[in-house]
Amino acid sequence: MAEDGKKARGERGEDAAVAFLKVNGYEILARNYRTRSGEIDIVARDGDCFVFAEVKSATQGAPDPRLNFTARKFARVCKAAFAYLSRETEEFDPAYRFDLMAVYFDGDNTRVKHYPGVAVDDYE
Repeated sequence: MAEDGKKARGERGEDAAVAFLKVNGYEILARNYRTRSGEIDIVARDGDCFVFAEVKSATQGAPDPRLNFTARKFARVCKAAFAYLSRETEEFDPAYRFDLMAVYFDGDNTRVKHYPGVAVDDYE
């Protein structure tokens, strides 16, 4: 049951992150894009830039969800992002970045914190 609750919270978190991105002018290209290397929660466009967003969710009082975005997870997202760019685009040397979205649930209230442009140096 706990795993079902975690999955449902993750889906709610992704829904909240997608809504946040749309309100802020992003075009959503894919959700839960899967490759052999890993999965990308959200693939979006911010103008000419591809955005690969990882979503982490937590209930109020739980540890900061950003702590669950580890160097290992970041490496998997990077590999999946490069697979996306090579398979799904025809652009030569496209602009891209990695974003982290932390979603906090407190009863009926949902708060989304967007961290654009996280870098591998942040996770070494």
